[in-house]
Amino acid sequence: MHHDESLDAFFAWQLLTEGAYSYDPVYHGPLRFYLTAGLFKVLGETEAVARTLAALSGVALVALMGATRRWLGNVGSLAAATLVAFSPSMLYFSRFGREDMVFAVLELAILLLVLAWMRDPAPWHPPVLGAVLAAAFATKETSYIVVAVLGLYLGFLVALELLDRRRNRPSADGGVYAALVAPGRRALLWGLAAFVFTFAVLFSVGFTDLGGIWDGAVEGLRYWMSQQPVNRGSQPWPYYLAILVGYELPILVLAGGGVVVALRRSDPARGLIVWTAFAYLVIYSWASERFPWLVVHPLVPIILLAGLGAQALWEAARRRRVPRPIFLVGAAALVAVLFAISVPVVYREPTNPRQLLVAVQTSPELLEVRERLESLYAAAPEGRPPVVVIDTSDSATWPWAWYLREWPVEWRDLAAEPAAATGADVVLSLAANVDRLPVPPGGWEVEPYEHRVWWLPAWGTGGAGDWLGWLTRRETFGDVGALDAVELRAPQGW
Repeated sequence: MHHDESLDAFFAWQLLTEGAYSYDPVYHGPLRFYLTAGLFKVLGETEAVARTLAALSGVALVALMGATRRWLGNVGSLAAATLVAFSPSMLYFSRFGREDMVFAVLELAILLLVLAWMRDPAPWHPPVLGAVLAAAFATKETSYIVVAVLGLYLGFLVALELLDRRRNRPSADGGVYAALVAPGRRALLWGLAAFVFTFAVLFSVGFTDLGGIWDGAVEGLRYWMSQQPVNRGSQPWPYYLAILVGYELPILVLAGGGVVVALRRSDPARGLIVWTAFAYLVIYSWASERFPWLVVHPLVPIILLAGLGAQALWEAARRRRVPRPIFLVGAAALVAVLFAISVPVVYREPTNPRQLLVAVQTSPELLEVRERLESLYAAAPEGRPPVVVIDTSDSATWPWAWYLREWPVEWRDLAAEPAAATGADVVLSLAANVDRLPVPPGGWEVEPYEHRVWWLPAWGTGGAGDWLGWLTRRETFGDVGALDAVELRAPQGW
């Protein structure tokens, strides 16, 4: 379990077993904790179940592409669904127990609702959009980015329409402003009510923590804006471009064709898809927190553009009477390329830091340590469990808090209080703190292991040859780091 996966799983388990939850923007919104706790209740508390919500969201994202036919065409919609299903990034993070795939489904739903509202407004659009938007806020604070991007585009179109009206050039079909107000005041009020009610229910834990409403509305944005100078992830702005080129190049090529089509056959709907893809990529590259799971957000509209490009190729092939088998062979080859890129990172080495989709990953060596601890607990006399001390310095609590959630362990910051290891049967300590720990008679039995591993490419000095080596063979350049830890076992009777 990745550090972040174990956080999500543990808090969902804590919600299920203790009924304890209070919104904290550090860990994003409450919705996926509720849903994962429900899955734990029904299916059991395992790593697989902790990742089930992400997997279901990946499936839902594929299915939701079926609602894009009116904008992408039949072939384009099917192509977009296929690309989501085989995209290396989408595959990897639909097996990753965080909230990003849930949010990807919600942001695509929001985009589709806005497109439908612009094209054929109906009274049900505002309340459904309000509820879905509130669910997005209760999933992740990047909802502010979604609102800003969509709002800027719609506001720009409305401003152009008002300017045209002043010049006595009204839109033939009424325009965007007419579509936005077409559902009527009652429907718009219902939309506002749906947003407020859903937002309040989710952030207040069913109105049991009313302070959560204020925190969700204000503290979330305030906290994440305060993190802009921090540069979490320690990656430069081209980070997502490197991921997209390294893993999603076939999709990027098709998306380039989609951009050309959208610009040649411009309309507000296609323009919104192009704008969303461009704006998301720029904003996420500008925001200082850069981790690989965030790439799924610009990738969603990029895949829509790729579907548009696929539809254009299909139409061109029909006009030129290219035999259908040739087109299908080309499509199969593209999917095969994507799958070939996916296999190493998704199935063979999903914890190897040389893959840019892997970020500060928990070392698989922790599973061996956990197995030894399980054996120790199983062999202990009834009522006399072993004394196990876990070092919590440098966030080493995670993923141990999840793995050892049902065992009696002591959580101590051994960098600050090394004497807390006195009398322990087993100590899991960071290597940097070992020299300060008390030593039992006879000494410790020592088993070193890596707690976390990561790779930081040498962005400033890496040349074209270095990047070509990574793109073709995933050869690393720059620092491959690790957080070293030690399993210490004391002689019996200390």
